[in-house]
Formats: sequence, structure tokens, C-alpha cells
Amino acid sequence: MATAEDLGTFTFAVSGTTAAIQNRYYLYGILVLAFVTASGGRRSVICWLEICP
Repeated sequence: MATAEDLGTFTFAVSGTTAAIQNRYYLYGILVLAFVTASGGRRSVICWLEICP
């Protein structure tokens, strides 16, 4: 079962992928942008919850 953090990470990845597809990026660009937005979004959510490492 997915936790709220996993669901948020997935949502950020979909957001990055959608933005890359709309800007007609190549497959590599889509994957990089999805990864960057997902990991950055996860980090910001964790910091918003005051669990900053």
C-alpha cells in the first residue's frame, strides 16, 4: 500500500513528465525531468513536514 509520500512522489513525477511532453522533449529529457521533479518534490514535502535531514 502506498504511503502519502509515495503518492506525492508519483504526482511530482507525473507533473514533470507532462511538462516535458508538452515541450516536446526527447525520451531522455522526459526521464531526467521526471526524476528531478519527483526527487525535488519529495525533498520539499519532507521539509514542509519539518523532517529535514
